[in-house]
Amino acid sequence: TITCPDPVTVVCGTCIDSSCLEKPTVMDPCEDVMALQGTDTADPLQLPESSPDDVTQVFTRNWSATDECEQSVFCDQEIIVTNNMAQLIVTKSTSSGFFFTFELYSGPDGFGMSSIASDTTSADDVILFDDTYLNPDGTYTLCELYLPVGWSAQWNIGETEVFPYNPEEDLDPPEQNGHKCIDVGAGTEYPLMCGQILNVDVINSNSPSPPPGSCGEPRTPGYWKNWNHCSPGNQAITATKNGGSDAGFWLLEDTFTLQIGRLMIEDCDSARRILDHRLLVGNKKAAFDPCMKLARNLLAALANERAGACRTAEVEVWKLAAQELLIEAAFDGKEVDQCKDDNENPILVMVGVDTVDATTLAGWIDGYNNWSSPEDCLGCL
Repeated sequence: TITCPDPVTVVCGTCIDSSCLEKPTVMDPCEDVMALQGTDTADPLQLPESSPDDVTQVFTRNWSATDECEQSVFCDQEIIVTNNMAQLIVTKSTSSGFFFTFELYSGPDGFGMSSIASDTTSADDVILFDDTYLNPDGTYTLCELYLPVGWSAQWNIGETEVFPYNPEEDLDPPEQNGHKCIDVGAGTEYPLMCGQILNVDVINSNSPSPPPGSCGEPRTPGYWKNWNHCSPGNQAITATKNGGSDAGFWLLEDTFTLQIGRLMIEDCDSARRILDHRLLVGNKKAAFDPCMKLARNLLAALANERAGACRTAEVEVWKLAAQELLIEAAFDGKEVDQCKDDNENPILVMVGVDTVDATTLAGWIDGYNNWSSPEDCLGCL
């Protein structure tokens, strides 16, 4: 016969291995017990309504004992684990009361999925997600969405600065829309402990006249294509709600007039067409046209500069070279293949000691638009 111990209740974090808890007692008429094994199954973990103290998880340890006569007996041991949840709390700070949105997803790399929780707030030093409880064995993705051009963010967990990743950097082409994410929980650098709180501090900042090295980040053409009054999204409403360009929430038309080659960009529709690889006449896309690629990325870089993003020595040289090439090509945005000479060869321009074409220059400037590291920042307007 086999007799399992009475049900036992332990606090999460206590050892529940068979080596730590009482084992069954076995009475065997056939000499010695040759094997005693326990296998655990767990009931589904239920999320609490108010606090992690409300949460228990029941483990059933299925014991089996086998003797020399190959006779087996079985019993079940119940182990109740209490306080079995963790919390992730975000403290958001800014220089003023601007609206920022944070989302929590199942992870890792959960950006773009349905969120577990979402908070949008304009309060400073506010605590977010304080009523959300998580399974310590799970993995989650915490993201801040649409940090505007020209802004920067510092994230800390305790005394340690953490560096969020851009969840769209692996797209083709990469995008920099101001989304910032970290993965937390099982299998990450930032584990969740049952009954405990993981505190994430986020400080968003934007200064009209920051010193060199502390300017904010640039954004890619896809960002500027949406942050304007002539796009169907809600970004213009968000910018207006936060005080517009005077408060650091720039729309595309706030940066006008922009000049690419000899083409003057003074209206939202023309700018959005170029940012969407579309010719200014008709509705044809020209995504693979070298001139259009260069004009698109140069336009975003110029808008970034007007909005107070960091500038680097390299990008200043690249912008001048791009302007020179587009002027020589007589680019007007109305037809393809304008970046070819009379012999159908690519028009080239000197950049330092290198001779490059429009496609190469477009790639370099696109790299700047995706850039989010302030080490090489010369300053901003």
